[in-house]
Amino acid sequence: MGPYASYRIDSGDWAKEFSLRFVCPTENIGAVIGKGGVIIKQIRQESGASVIVHSSAAEGDDCLITVSAKELFEDTSPTIDAAMRLQPRCSEKFEKDSGISILTTRLLVPSSRIGCLIGRGGSIISEMRNLTRANIRIISIENENLPKVASEDEEMVQITGEINVASNALLKVTTRLRANVF
Repeated sequence: MGPYASYRIDSGDWAKEFSLRFVCPTENIGAVIGKGGVIIKQIRQESGASVIVHSSAAEGDDCLITVSAKELFEDTSPTIDAAMRLQPRCSEKFEKDSGISILTTRLLVPSSRIGCLIGRGGSIISEMRNLTRANIRIISIENENLPKVASEDEEMVQITGEINVASNALLKVTTRLRANVF
């Protein structure tokens, strides 16, 4: 199976490991972990997903967070549940003069899976942009803006918008990535 996914037998059922990799500003890690690890433990417990902060992989201004779980296609996704809980904590925040908060969420996706988000002629990403009203960008390895924590075989999906808009866009993107695993 390809990057970030694998077959596993769990209680006689076929399950696949589904994972997401968030790029988190280093200054947000405290909000992700919480005092004594209380927030990250709560996210793990409530979602059922594994959430790992790779502080040793922190280079420059960014840190890597991996969210994963063994999943069956028919079940709700613990990985997506944890991702939605993490988003407001691991995203860059910017407040407009109007007081409206804008989030920028960054995910690293294997180059081999990025096509499921773009679609033929950009049709899928255009549809997601129209449905969510979010700014969704794919940033490839050739771009100098790719974070240092990215691997050579990864591209970055950057979602920007007001909190509800960014949340809806993250749900669409992660649901598509999950469907591509199964």
